[in-house]
Amino acid sequence: MSERPIGLVGPGRGRYAELDSHAPQIGDLGPLPPPRLAATATALAGVRADAGMLAGRWVAAVSLAGQSHTARGGSAQDSYGFTVARDGSALVLAVCDGLGQQADTAQIGAELLARLCVSEVAALSGAEVVERGHAALTGAIGQAVATLERLRDTTLGLTARELASTMLLCWLPLHPGGGRDMLLLRVGDCEAFTWSESEGYQVVYPDVDDGPLNIVRHTLPCDDPRPLLEPARWPLPGTGLLILATDGLAGDLFDSPDVRDWLAHRWSRPCGPAWMVDSLRYRRQGSHDDRTAVVVWLEPLSA
Repeated sequence: MSERPIGLVGPGRGRYAELDSHAPQIGDLGPLPPPRLAATATALAGVRADAGMLAGRWVAAVSLAGQSHTARGGSAQDSYGFTVARDGSALVLAVCDGLGQQADTAQIGAELLARLCVSEVAALSGAEVVERGHAALTGAIGQAVATLERLRDTTLGLTARELASTMLLCWLPLHPGGGRDMLLLRVGDCEAFTWSESEGYQVVYPDVDDGPLNIVRHTLPCDDPRPLLEPARWPLPGTGLLILATDGLAGDLFDSPDVRDWLAHRWSRPCGPAWMVDSLRYRRQGSHDDRTAVVVWLEPLSA
């Protein structure tokens, strides 16, 4: 096992050890400041990762607190969730990104929103989703947001702005009983990609506004999420990857060929949680936000 001590500049800061990495360093980079832990009880863990088989597909997820948070002792604000629909017809996957301006509370909204949306959508049957399409998912997300609004009013004592989060959810069929296309809904600037050796990266939500990715026009919760939900339907590839990403990672995938090549190589086969964490340890000039990905290897695997 190789370890590389990282020296920190400045009096009294000492040294700490970190595992070595081959992750790329892109652009004009200075030394990393020492990481600081968030001092609020509502902080999310700065590193979260999962990987393993889920209903015959390999799913891996990772979320890393961005340098903009760790340098000043702020909380990570991204969250993710995944499960299997109760009738086994689909995987349900989500990523959420709390609004950075609400540094002490938005992570609560992101965490609750991811869990509630995944739970409500997983209760749908494949037959209902096939029949009603995005309308079925929209209704379930509306129920999730209504639950979050009730919690906000009765328990949390916070405003909708203090819980503000973007969201991206995907219904990924496991067999024809759950449909033949992936159905996605989002509010805000999270992004979905597919990747295959033959076609490379494909973007599910092209930037139709031709504007900056990180300009957030809409967030949840709100009184009526239905007008804000952007639907997308995507043919289910037989091989390759589905990648759900918050904007901190999506922006790097859009803007950096080096990041795209690095992740395509790292995710060329199913991998474990430590591998997933190291995948997002690249450094890129100007990339300081939280990075979160949920990745599905689409080809069915035997246990």
